Amino acid sequence: MPIRKMTIGLSCLLLAAVLLAGCAPRTGGGETLAAATEGQDLLVDLPAIVIDLDATGKATLAGVPVTDLNPGLAALDTLIGPDTIGTFVENNIQHLQITTTPTGITILVNGQAIPSIGWDGESLAGTQQLLGLLGNDGLAMLEGILPQITNVGVGVVLRFPLAQGAEALPLTSTEGSIAEAVAQAQEEFLAQAGSPAIINIPITYASDGTFSIGDLTADELTLLVGAPIESLTLTAEQVAQYTEMGLQTLTLATDSEGVHGTLNGDPLPHISWGEGKLAYGLNLALQSGLIGAGSDMGVLVERLLPIIQTAQVNIQITFPQ
Repeated sequence: MPIRKMTIGLSCLLLAAVLLAGCAPRTGGGETLAAATEGQDLLVDLPAIVIDLDATGKATLAGVPVTDLNPGLAALDTLIGPDTIGTFVENNIQHLQITTTPTGITILVNGQAIPSIGWDGESLAGTQQLLGLLGNDGLAMLEGILPQITNVGVGVVLRFPLAQGAEALPLTSTEGSIAEAVAQAQEEFLAQAGSPAIINIPITYASDGTFSIGDLTADELTLLVGAPIESLTLTAEQVAQYTEMGLQTLTLATDSEGVHGTLNGDPLPHISWGEGKLAYGLNLALQSGLIGAGSDMGVLVERLLPIIQTAQVNIQITFPQ
């Protein structure tokens, strides 16, 4: 065997050994295996790989600097800057986990899920249609990968330095109080309001780029709402481009489980915000100052959340055929 090939082979074995040494239980681990069908060729269900970042952002895997393992991993050293890590430490954000399951990608902060991405076989097929409409040669590889993505369960954990005196948090939290509190708040709101807010907005474009909502033109809507909405107007060239691509309808809808979309009637992957994910994500954003700070803002978010999550909003955009 040539020396170069032997060196590459040993390097791969070393990297694999270190990866396995730097593993931890993955949230959703085992679900890919459980969902596998008989005769399925591709199946990957692995523990999570844990990458530690120090205060400067330098990454290590099982105590080994990632750049020593493979120079190609050097980008991990600049993935998150020291200022951001300092903010994480200050707010006791100890780890971030991204994990895949047959039903989507789940993002967890300190072991609790925040709004993530969900899918099923139909929505992945819709994504293939979207990629086909885009017609980008660079996306052609994704079209081949998408049908197999439900057979791959992998994950990575980015672990940050602990604040002085902080107690280490588990990678997966079993605490259900957030989801329970959100469900109770929604029940109380619906009991008080009597029914959820329902908003249906059908937007129809003409070939020249002008639009109407229901039976109202843009000028009529401007008079109705008291504010100009010309920003929704497209050019004739844009409409012609979308029509040539085969784009007929787009919809965006919300419910208590998340934000859903369709393309030409076929579902797309959705944003999952149920089971306390949105509440926990907003609390983190408040805590870290991303959406303002102060008790007043926290009270406002707490009051608005049941209204937002129970609202049934449906926006449908139709292009000329």
